[in-house]
Amino acid sequence: MFEPQVYQNRRARLRAAMPGAVILIPGHVDSPRNYLANTYDFRQNSSYLYLAGHALPDLALLMLPDGEEILFGIPATIDDIVWTGPVPSLEELAAAAGIARVEPLPRLEDRLARLKDVHYPRPFRGEMELRLAHWLGMPPSSVRPEASADLMSALATLRLCKEPREVEQIELALEASADMYDAALGAMMPGAREQDVVAAMTGAALFHGCAQSFTPIVTIHGEVLHNHAYHNTLHEGGLLLVDSGAETAEGYASDITRTFPVSGHFSARQKDIYEVVLRGQLDAIAACAPGVGFADVHGVACRSMAEGLVALGLLQGDVGELVAAGAHAMLFPHGLGHLLGLDVHDMEDYGDLAGYEPGTGRSRRPSTRSWPPAPASENDRCACISACYNYCGLPQGVFP
Repeated sequence: MFEPQVYQNRRARLRAAMPGAVILIPGHVDSPRNYLANTYDFRQNSSYLYLAGHALPDLALLMLPDGEEILFGIPATIDDIVWTGPVPSLEELAAAAGIARVEPLPRLEDRLARLKDVHYPRPFRGEMELRLAHWLGMPPSSVRPEASADLMSALATLRLCKEPREVEQIELALEASADMYDAALGAMMPGAREQDVVAAMTGAALFHGCAQSFTPIVTIHGEVLHNHAYHNTLHEGGLLLVDSGAETAEGYASDITRTFPVSGHFSARQKDIYEVVLRGQLDAIAACAPGVGFADVHGVACRSMAEGLVALGLLQGDVGELVAAGAHAMLFPHGLGHLLGLDVHDMEDYGDLAGYEPGTGRSRRPSTRSWPPAPASENDRCACISACYNYCGLPQGVFP
C-alpha cells in the first residue's frame, strides 16, 4: 500500500466532486472455483484499491456527508488464523488507509437502511450484485441499473490522470514485462510448445513479484484475437504472437504484444507485413500529444496501415476511400488501444473518444489479423504535460 495520506487525499477529492453524497465502495469477496474453500486468486475491486488500498476480501468503505469514513470488515477468528497465520486487525487496516473508524461488516446493512440516496459503483461480479441487493434492500435485478452514474464519472475522472507514484507502478509492471518477453524468446524454438513459452513467462513475472494482468495469449494462431489454449507446437518458418502483461503488488498493469518469427528471422513476406504494422504503431505514437483525441490517433494508425497494405497489393484502391469504407478493418478489427492503470483495460466503460490528458496511460496496438496469421505489436504510452512518452523499453524492430 501507499502512505495513508495518499488514500485520504484521493477520498477528499472524491468528496469534493460529490458534495453531500453518501458513498459506498464495496470490496470484492473470494470467488469459488468449484467448491467454497477452493477459490480463484483474489483480486480486489480497483476503485476500492484506489481509495483504500487493501487487497483483502470482505471489506467495504462508507463515506458520509459530514466527512466521516467507516471501514467495515470481518475480524479474523482463531479458526481463521489457524489457516492464514496472523493477519492485521480491522483497526490496523483502517489506520493504513487513514480511516478513523471501523465496524463489523454485518452492521453495514443497518447503517445503510438509515441513509438515503446511497451512491455505489456498478458491480460486474454476480456475487457483488447479490451482496449489494442484500445490503440495500433491493431486488438483484435493480442493482446495476440503479448504480450511481455520478459516482462512476467522478471515479473515472480521478483515476484517469495518473499520479507520479502510479506511473512508477506501471513502469515496474513493464520491467517485469520486459523480462517476460526475454524469457519467451529464450523458450521459443521449432519443436517447442506454446505452453513452454507460457511457463517461462510466468516464472519471469513471479521473479518480479508480479501476477499476470490478464490470461496471456501465446499462440501460433495470431488471427484468433483471444486464444488461451497452449497445446500447439511451434514450427520452422511460423510466427508466434504473445500478448501479455504483468500486475504489480499494488495492482497496476502493463499490456504488451509482440509477434516473433519462430526460426529467428522473418520471411520476406512476413517482414513486409510486420513493417506495415510497425509503421502504423510509430505513426500513432508520433501523433500522441496532450489534447489530441484518441479517435484521431486511431485514424492515423488506420490510414498508415492502409497505405502500407495498398503498397503490398493486399488492398486496392484509394487509401482515403478504403479507410472511410472500413476495408482496413478486415485486417485491423479491434481498437488501437485502451487505458492502463489499476485495470489492464482501465475503466473500460470510460470510452475511447477521450483525449490524451496529462497523466493518462494508454496502450498502442496496431496489428494485422488475417488468415493466415499476421503480426501484431503493442506498446504502452503515457501523456505528460507537454508531450507523450513511451512507457515501454522493449525493442520493436524487425528480426533480420
